[in-house]
Amino acid sequence: MDLREYQAKAKETDIIVPSGWSKVLFCALALQEELGVLARECKNMMRDQIEFPAPEFQRKVAVQLGHMLWYSAILAETIGVELESVAKDNIDLNLKRWIDSGVPEVLKADFDSDFPAEQRLPRKLKIKFAEVSDEGLAKTSMQLEDEQIGDTIDDNSRVNDNYRYHDTLHLAFMTILGWSPVMRKLLNRKRKDDKEIDRVDDGARARDKEETLVNYIYEKAKEKGFYKNVSTVDTGILNWIRLQVANLEIATATAKDWENAILAGFRVHQQVVENKGGTILVDLDAKSLTYEGR
Repeated sequence: MDLREYQAKAKETDIIVPSGWSKVLFCALALQEELGVLARECKNMMRDQIEFPAPEFQRKVAVQLGHMLWYSAILAETIGVELESVAKDNIDLNLKRWIDSGVPEVLKADFDSDFPAEQRLPRKLKIKFAEVSDEGLAKTSMQLEDEQIGDTIDDNSRVNDNYRYHDTLHLAFMTILGWSPVMRKLLNRKRKDDKEIDRVDDGARARDKEETLVNYIYEKAKEKGFYKNVSTVDTGILNWIRLQVANLEIATATAKDWENAILAGFRVHQQVVENKGGTILVDLDAKSLTYEGR
């Protein structure tokens, strides 16, 4: 029996009197009740130190899952959606969120391969972070082939939080996602042959958007120790990011793509912070950032 057939059979056994919003609430409360029963059974098994998996527990859980499936089918029917479609969408969502195919979705939409070489992001480069002290205030600059790119910056904060090294995130976006309006500007790689792309995706608003993303991500990263020994980024953060870039070319990136970029950025961020600078090898073809030391 597939889910479409199950939903139709469940509808035949539906004797719930309320309708509309009242029926939705009824189903939601019923699902909550069934989850409560499941939690209680689990608690009892743990309390009594029953060896896992216990046949009696399996039987009870199967019954509760059946009840929850029935109420889910009735809820789906009430609001006019197919349970089978819900299941397929959920699997697709989880694949994109949690499974790393090794090939970011954004690679399917190469952003600059049709442009002249001078308007494409360089495939490989070495970026050096240099730290200096200016009257006791730590500042950093980025250098490419001994030439500074961008401004020398400090943390712009009353506390030392190493935000002066936040450009590692811009590098990660460029490397993992193939996208960074900020780095395109700094490297003079704007795609001027296409006026709309130059105006929208490489323009000031897109750069401001990227800086907003980096600032938000950085503040959230503080709560997680800058993702040291952490392999996931909160899904809420990733969903917020994708909402912010919905009208830009990078909208094709999945939550998993963003997670990979963020974690890669903070891995090298940790290294340049610990060593007060150093050189990062950027390889867009290999989608890798490698810290090479000072």
